[in-house]
Amino acid sequence: PAPAIPHPGMLDPRRKHLYANKPTAPVVAAQPPIPVEAAPSVEKVDLAAQKHMSETIVTLKSERDALSQEAQQLRVRALELQKKLTHAQNETKRLRTKQRKTMQQAKQDARSEQRTDNVLFADAEQQFRHDIYTVWVSKIPAQDKARLQIPEYELSGHFLETLSTHTPDIKKKALEVVVEVLTGTAERSSGRDVHPLRGGSPSAPPVTRNNGFETCMRVAVKIGAPRAPRLHYWKGGDVLELSSVRLHDDMQP
Repeated sequence: PAPAIPHPGMLDPRRKHLYANKPTAPVVAAQPPIPVEAAPSVEKVDLAAQKHMSETIVTLKSERDALSQEAQQLRVRALELQKKLTHAQNETKRLRTKQRKTMQQAKQDARSEQRTDNVLFADAEQQFRHDIYTVWVSKIPAQDKARLQIPEYELSGHFLETLSTHTPDIKKKALEVVVEVLTGTAERSSGRDVHPLRGGSPSAPPVTRNNGFETCMRVAVKIGAPRAPRLHYWKGGDVLELSSVRLHDDMQP
């Protein structure tokens, strides 16, 4: 054990007996100081913080720019998709309208074909005149019927025979064209291509009769098809005469 540390009372002879048998506190050896790391200076701390902050700002700016670029690409893509959607909606509307008109026309054609196929007269000319009247009733608007009357007309001896050689759809179209010819609307229609019949070439003179008083006219029954049929009729006499319904290359009156 370490030696006892003397107390001042132990040196006093008068009080020496008080400390004769009293233990003294042990002497604790001094411990070496614990080394303490030197704290970084304020300047170094500020520089490190500034560097960290600068790196953070650069990172955030880079992320911001990337997000901005992505947002721009998304806006462009959104505009493209909107254009496609608008186009698809317009196309759908157009197709629905076309389908509705096609169905309406099909129903009207079916009714018209049913009327024209119904044989109500034993005489073929009476049946034809009835069919012409029926088409006129259905095709001419009510407000125009007084102005677009069916005038008196005649049939050539071979008209019904030439008409009968064609398919039902051509017969139906021929009836409609006859109504247009009789009411005068065919000559005002560019699609009907009304012109005098010429003998085989465009430079040939028009086909006429009765010393040139009557001219054979030609009008398209159907266009845009091979050998599209034509209606021939005589114009210039007292009454109009329906002459024949022939294929495109057939130049007989």
